[in-house]
Amino acid sequence: MLNYKVCYNNSNKWVVFLHGIGGSINTWKKQIDDFKDYNLLLLDLPGHGNSKDDEKITVKAVNESIKEVMDFLCIEKADFVGLSLGTLVGAHFAIKYPNRVKSLIMGGAVIKVEGIYKVLMHIIQGVKRILPHRMLFHIMARVMLPKKNHAKSRKIFIRESLKMKRKTFIAWVKYIAEIAHPEKLLEKLKSLNIKTIFVSGDEDRCFLSGTKKVAQYLHNSKLYIIEKCGHVCSIEKAKEFNAAVLRFLQSKYSKPILA
Repeated sequence: MLNYKVCYNNSNKWVVFLHGIGGSINTWKKQIDDFKDYNLLLLDLPGHGNSKDDEKITVKAVNESIKEVMDFLCIEKADFVGLSLGTLVGAHFAIKYPNRVKSLIMGGAVIKVEGIYKVLMHIIQGVKRILPHRMLFHIMARVMLPKKNHAKSRKIFIRESLKMKRKTFIAWVKYIAEIAHPEKLLEKLKSLNIKTIFVSGDEDRCFLSGTKKVAQYLHNSKLYIIEKCGHVCSIEKAKEFNAAVLRFLQSKYSKPILA
């Protein structure tokens, strides 16, 4: 079973947190206190944090590993908060188990990539078995988080990624590859019509343009952009990220006032 952490807050509502590549449960330290009105399930994805290493990572296997923990904890349905890779994982889980997902919160979404960064994904695919994976992490961190104000989240990204083994990294790169051609994924998401919010930094030069198009394409979705913020918006601008997500959740659960 995946390594996980539960924060019980005497609520009947659950929020599941899915970190980005190289991340872990620790990614969400700045969210725990603010989400005090919800029970929280924080997961270490396969090969991350204290979850076991896994070089056979497939969409089906990752979906089943998340479902296994939810079943074990008797969580019937939850809102899903994803960051970077976690947004893609959450999207796949929603497609497979739509009855287990109340809504999708996409932080720094990686559902679609465009332009030069699409080319970069192809390059990484080509050299992933040649260059040391830690070198690739450093390259990815510099490309995705290039500015001075991104330094803290870049440092955390690199630090946490050191725990991942090479074979696991290669398996996850293969998992992510479909964002270069996400048409089938988007078609399935659109048919589900799950309420979704995309929260991105205006300096997320790798993924923001793609995210805008995805948010426009999907029914029942909205986009919130944080100013002077990079890709890892849940860390870099945690308070604004939390406020946007909590407003979204509260709007879902607020009962309409009867006339």
